Amino acid sequence: MKYYYVAAEQYGNRIAEEGIQCDESGVITVITLKDTFLMDKFVLDVYTCEVLGLEEYSLFEISLKGIAGELLDSNIDNLFSEFFQVLTQPFISPGFLKRITTYRYEGMGLDIGLHIVENKEKFDDEYKKKILGYYHEIE
Repeated sequence: MKYYYVAAEQYGNRIAEEGIQCDESGVITVITLKDTFLMDKFVLDVYTCEVLGLEEYSLFEISLKGIAGELLDSNIDNLFSEFFQVLTQPFISPGFLKRITTYRYEGMGLDIGLHIVENKEKFDDEYKKKILGYYHEIE
């Protein structure tokens, strides 16, 4: 498993320099994914667009050594919520973070191969269920 943290693009440099602070509840929301980039990018796009409401985001991979607290299920209500967890620790040092890059939401899709879903209206629940099923098939 790999652990990721997503932040609004404008906070990327600060996080890279100062690390990740917990929220007012004392947790850090992380995304737990396998190492299958195309599917993982799809889940990250869903999280950033639908949960965080962001069009551009900075992505950080968290080293396993940076995970010191307990990982719990989040209370995020989303079809892909099984990938969104909360980490009960106050801080993750920048030494445990690898900044991947800054992404722009693409409406990524995987039907037959990789293609871009041009209209967000096509990115409906039925389509996401199909993708989630495919994600579980490749486990």
